[in-house]
Amino acid sequence: MAGFDQTGDTISVYLEEVYRKYAAFGRASKGDGLTSAAFVKIMKDCKLVDKRLTTTSLDLIFTRCLPAKGAKKILLDGFYAALTEAAKTKKVPLDQFLAVVASASPSNSGTTQAESRFYDDKSNWTGVATRGGPTNID
Repeated sequence: MAGFDQTGDTISVYLEEVYRKYAAFGRASKGDGLTSAAFVKIMKDCKLVDKRLTTTSLDLIFTRCLPAKGAKKILLDGFYAALTEAAKTKKVPLDQFLAVVASASPSNSGTTQAESRFYDDKSNWTGVATRGGPTNID
């Protein structure tokens, strides 16, 4: 996405793509809206979170942009409103802010499984497990 044309229509296409990717990230379904955690993740992945734009302020911005009382997710128009408000809070020009967000993609920094001597080394196994496990025939 680097090097995209920064006209309004093109940025909105990229922003919609970012919205859809983060709405579906980490879910079995495609996602029917953007959660507060996903909105904060977008800002963290873009490295926009700092002293001026904190995760708390992002949560408050997200809450103000919810479509109705009791709603948990924002739709695309709420996403645009939240981005506009976040740019004002960060005191950055809107087009520059949107260009940074438009180039975002979800990152997954999962952990790797640590070695366990009791599980990995079968010479340490005890009981029925040493003989292949339980059976129905005794």
